[in-house]
Amino acid sequence: MSYLLCECDTKHIRTQDISSSTGLSEKAIDTLISLRKIDSKLTSTISKILEDKNLLYRIHDCCSADYSNSDFETSYNELFSSTERHVILSPDKLEQVNLMMLYNSLRDFVNDCRNATIEKNTNSDV
Repeated sequence: MSYLLCECDTKHIRTQDISSSTGLSEKAIDTLISLRKIDSKLTSTISKILEDKNLLYRIHDCCSADYSNSDFETSYNELFSSTERHVILSPDKLEQVNLMMLYNSLRDFVNDCRNATIEKNTNSDV
């Protein structure tokens, strides 16, 4: 309706529609649209990131964690044994653990992308 009354352009309407259906901010959508016009390789990478739920959850965990609270208790089983160990992690250690897990997820993501590119190039040479 706003478009029919010349109150906004079609780009703004399209951005609002995408925003309301995905929950992404209008600024994020405008960035995606402008990146698509500049370099489609970037949007391909962004698409792969959005498809990787593990990576997104790790980023979310690091961004939303409150490390100012008290210690965190967890347990694990020792390697080659059924002995369960209980560990108390300080907020600093918990933050390090989360960042290391994010790093591992990001490393795996990058390696998967590189391997897919290598495989694609190998198959196109044949």
